[in-house]
Amino acid sequence: MTASDHDDSAAQMTDEELDRLLDSANATLARRVEKSTDVNVLLTNLLDMRPERPTPELTPFMAHVRLRQTIADVYRATVLANSLVQVTPASERLDGVLQAVDAAFNKACADNLHEVEALVQLLNVAMARALKAAMAPTTTDDLLLEAYMSTLTGSLVSTLGRSLARASDLAMDLPRFSEDTYKSAARDLCGADLSGHDLGSIQMLHDFTWDSRTIWPAALESEAKKHSDLVGEGLYRIRRKTPPCHRNSAMATP
Repeated sequence: MTASDHDDSAAQMTDEELDRLLDSANATLARRVEKSTDVNVLLTNLLDMRPERPTPELTPFMAHVRLRQTIADVYRATVLANSLVQVTPASERLDGVLQAVDAAFNKACADNLHEVEALVQLLNVAMARALKAAMAPTTTDDLLLEAYMSTLTGSLVSTLGRSLARASDLAMDLPRFSEDTYKSAARDLCGADLSGHDLGSIQMLHDFTWDSRTIWPAALESEAKKHSDLVGEGLYRIRRKTPPCHRNSAMATP
C-alpha cells in the first residue's frame, strides 16, 4: 500500500482537537483512579469476595488445610504489598503496610494452629493500614502510575480481607478440638474420605500422611502418588515441592 492509497479526504486532527482528545482521556483515567481507590468501593468488593462460612463438619486435617489456604492468601498479600512499595514514591504509610503484612506472613508461616488467634490480630493491623493507605492514596504527576498503584491497593485490600475472613473463621472453630486431637490426628489422612473436600493443590497437604484406604478427589489421586514418599509399611507422606515458607527467599527480586 502506498501513500496514494490512503483516503486524502479524511481530515487531519488539528492541534486543538488533539488537545481536547487528550484532556478527555486524562479525565477518564482520573475518574478510573478515583473510583478504584474509593474505600467504599473497596469494602463492597471485599464483602462480595468473602468466602462462605464452612458448613461441613470440621475435621482436624481440614483445619490444617484451611490454615494452609490462609498462608497462601497472606503470601499473595505480601507480594502485592512489596510490589506497591517498589513502584510508589517513598511513603511511610506504605512502608507501614508492608511491615504489617510481613509480620502476618511470618506468623502464618509457623503453620501452627495454636498461632491462629495471634495471626488474626496481625491481619487486623495489616488490614487497617491498607485501608488507611487506600483512603489517602499517593498522588503523582503520572496518571498511569496512579492507576497501577490503585489497582495494586485494591487487590491488596481484597486479599487481606479474604485472609482475615479465613483466619477469623478458623479461630472460631478451633476450640472444638482438644490438644490431643492437634497432636495425634491433625495431619493423618489414613482411611480418610477426601472425595467431598475442596483441597486445592496437593501442596496444601505437604507433610500429611496417608495410606491405601485414603479416598482422594479424582483430581488429586495421581498427584498424591506422584509427590509422596514411602515412610512405613503402606504409609506415605506428601513431600513439599516448593522451598519452605520464607519471605526473604520468596520475595527476592531477580
